[in-house]
Amino acid sequence: MWTRVVTDKKGNYVHDLSQKDFKVYEDNKQQAVTGFSFGNDPSGPLNAQKHYMILFFDNSSMASPDQIQARAAAAKFIEKGAGPDRLMAVVDSAAA
Repeated sequence: MWTRVVTDKKGNYVHDLSQKDFKVYEDNKQQAVTGFSFGNDPSGPLNAQKHYMILFFDNSSMASPDQIQARAAAAKFIEKGAGPDRLMAVVDSAAA
């Protein structure tokens, strides 16, 4: 089973697609698409499931410039990936 998220060139979710818009091939043979849902569709099977992610930063092993770069990348990731069914937490750990 594969899960794919469709975005446009700007990283925005494409909302107006349906199952008939997709074709899947294996060994050059078209396969049937047996499941299709929208992550934010209230009637979709995955709607009841929340997806949790924790971003853990271990500052004891990262140089300061690397910490800045990692936090900037995490901020971009959160901006594009957070949503009502995708909950994220950030944990900051430093050696005591």
